[in-house]
Amino acid sequence: MDAYEVEKEYWDDGPEIEAVNIHYLWTPVGEDPEWETHRVTRFMPPSRAEGAGRRHRSRTLRIPARIPDPASGGLTDRFLLHHYFEIFEHGRRRYSPRYTEEITTGAGGGTGPRRRSGAGRARPGTRRAPVGFDIGALESGAGPGVGGVGALGALGTLGWYGPPEPGGGRRIAYRGPLRGDALRLHFGYDGWKEPGRDTPLETVEDGLAVTAPLDVDGHLTVEACVTDGGSWDNNHGVDYRLWIGVDPVDGHLHASGTGQGAFGRPSLEVAMASAGMVAGVVSWFDNTATERLVRAGAGLYPLVWVAPGATPVEEVADRLADGFVGIKLHPTLDGYPGDDPALDPYLEVAAAAGRPVAVHSAPGDADPNHIRRLAERHPSVPVILYHTYLGPAEGRRRAVKYLGEHPNLYLETSWCRWKAVVRFVEAVGPERVLFGSDASVDGPAHYRRQPPNVEGAETYNDGLLALVRALGPEAARTVLAGTTRRLFRLDKEPGQSNPGQSNPGQSNPGQSNVA
Repeated sequence: MDAYEVEKEYWDDGPEIEAVNIHYLWTPVGEDPEWETHRVTRFMPPSRAEGAGRRHRSRTLRIPARIPDPASGGLTDRFLLHHYFEIFEHGRRRYSPRYTEEITTGAGGGTGPRRRSGAGRARPGTRRAPVGFDIGALESGAGPGVGGVGALGALGTLGWYGPPEPGGGRRIAYRGPLRGDALRLHFGYDGWKEPGRDTPLETVEDGLAVTAPLDVDGHLTVEACVTDGGSWDNNHGVDYRLWIGVDPVDGHLHASGTGQGAFGRPSLEVAMASAGMVAGVVSWFDNTATERLVRAGAGLYPLVWVAPGATPVEEVADRLADGFVGIKLHPTLDGYPGDDPALDPYLEVAAAAGRPVAVHSAPGDADPNHIRRLAERHPSVPVILYHTYLGPAEGRRRAVKYLGEHPNLYLETSWCRWKAVVRFVEAVGPERVLFGSDASVDGPAHYRRQPPNVEGAETYNDGLLALVRALGPEAARTVLAGTTRRLFRLDKEPGQSNPGQSNPGQSNPGQSNVA
């Protein structure tokens, strides 16, 4: 079908906006949009400065020149275009109002050439489309820690100290900003399901304080914060979590750099510490920014973001040889089908390097049907369906089915409820499933955001507790860490496990309360 192009523009209304997406779809005149099933999403990159120093963004939307007309049974070049903006700013996400405009492409009943539309170009002062100062209310996010403790950045602040004691107890080490003889750990278990209690933290060296052994028998996690009697370090309002018997690795993370804001590394570290994640696999559309981000500290493993035709194949090979652990493809944001032949040279590089390829999976260009065809052409390359399928349940069912046909396909679980993950594991086995969360799309509170952000029904932290109980210890360790470590070859073991030791490792997964 012929294509038609509409350009949309957006002006930032503040200096701390990290990213903007545009969501859009089209419908016959008089029909309401079905956002959950037909939405298309595109990233809006910065282009130039406009107005009083405001950053300008633009994106060309490629839409059909004609669509089916239910009234006539034929095709029509007159229809409605609906869109809205999603803005990420300083630890929060917000949305513009939804906009609708009538489009007439001029294609008529015949085949027309591709054209660029003047309709839909909006500039400040017009009401046809959103601009920076016409944005909806902020959603709530995590605030600073009580007592104003520290700047964001928390990975490794709280962790296990040494191996389990002979009687099974575990010591907890604190490397945070609080000091003094009055340091105490306030803690509970399994999502604070019982009243909290206090235990002293004894300073053993400058910047390191350790508890006496805690009884962790029969529990999955320790939830905690620290006080010196005057101030609190509660990880900026979202607390700390340690898992007992497993060091979880998040297979799907995003961060834009080392600065503040929802997509900064400090925000991501706070989120990870709130969920007990010791490490993760991270990507961003700017590979140079990702490289700087990873060099700023341990715990994050980078993917090379590839836009076919725009990313040099030689750059991908060099980055994979220099510490990047795989390739990231996002057909939806970058605007190409997930089985585009232009991807083949990049998959060949991945095969030569022995590295996997993670692909955003969603309706449209990123449909699992495209991704399975890509995997079929490159059977030696592990291909991971990020989100499994970010859409209706039928897409997830197809994704699971394709795993039975292609042994190099894998499912990642971000935005999937825990019961769905159990079904994935029952269908394909834990070795084909890896945990991911898409953090920190929702800022520092990503894993425990209220209202719940996983299908509006559960938080990641609550869902993980239920998932581990349902899977049992071995399968849980595989899904939460083993599959990700194996696929991405994460040989080094950074993280929370033994912050007082010179060679930190996993928290003795052979002695687990994960059950």
